[in-house]
Amino acid sequence: MKITAPVLSCAFTLLAASHAHSMQTDSIGHYTTGLIPKSYGHCESLKPEISRAFMEAANVELLSTECSSRSSGSVLTLNYVETSRPVEFNTTRGRSVNDDIAGRGYIKTETECETRKPGVVQVFKAATGLNPFLVYCTEDEAANSSTHPWHVAIEAVGIGNMTYQYIDRMLSDGMSTNPEALTTEIKQYFSSRPDTMVVDAVYRIDNISFARVGIALLAKKRVSINKYEFLTTRSERDCGFEADELKAAALRAGMPVVGHGCQFRQSDYHKTFLITETRSQLSYDTTGITFDTMEACRAAREVLFQDMRRRLGDTVVGISCRSGADQPTAFVIFRP
Repeated sequence: MKITAPVLSCAFTLLAASHAHSMQTDSIGHYTTGLIPKSYGHCESLKPEISRAFMEAANVELLSTECSSRSSGSVLTLNYVETSRPVEFNTTRGRSVNDDIAGRGYIKTETECETRKPGVVQVFKAATGLNPFLVYCTEDEAANSSTHPWHVAIEAVGIGNMTYQYIDRMLSDGMSTNPEALTTEIKQYFSSRPDTMVVDAVYRIDNISFARVGIALLAKKRVSINKYEFLTTRSERDCGFEADELKAAALRAGMPVVGHGCQFRQSDYHKTFLITETRSQLSYDTTGITFDTMEACRAAREVLFQDMRRRLGDTVVGISCRSGADQPTAFVIFRP
């Protein structure tokens, strides 16, 4: 397995520490890679090509390259002369933008990561306009990354047109929605925007058995998502109907819906949820109108919706049928 970096024609030689510098504002800069797996080679054997690739990309004088060997791979630290114009980096590594405890992995295995690496690099180049000086697959050892611990690590010099972000949200300790449908919906949402490029969206189970959704993307601005839970149903089938109605209501309210679905907790009913880029603009209240079955409530939904709009105005954006411990009841969904 070969690491992606220019091949050296000669061995790397450390620059003399006593090299004279004309700029009084010079200082020492440090850049540390992520964990490069053993499959890419021993740390000392990686130093020459990574050092040369870094110098050429950053256009800096390199003082030294330090090697830190670990049980699963190597980490390199490049120490360089930084002038009054600091070197900027664009990387797919680092802490999560919105959830610092979340793992950044979105790929199950190293083999799968190697297969997907060229495609991810292509997306990165198109989004940022930058050419990476180093590309490798790396395993995230942070919390909550148990089922998808791998991701493609890309190191590039420059700010670029977009920056990489990984967003993670916990869903529940149980999930009844179709994970593939949810991740497809999320991908379609961000793919339709001119200011974002999707790397992947994954549904995964973390190391404490909670369902989570992770979104890896490149974006011009910071992206933030929020998850909101709404009304309950007794069955998964009923929850699916009500989740779709909830999404329709949110769209009528002008909310950007990133994803929607159903979830359950082991000690609770099924509950509908929305994932949005904004704070929830929805509220709801019971009509006090009950039905013998959820089917009867759904059958009356459109007539009830129009009636409530006539009575309460166009702040009414939907009707949700709730089934908990009591009879199925119609709730009005409002835009505040």
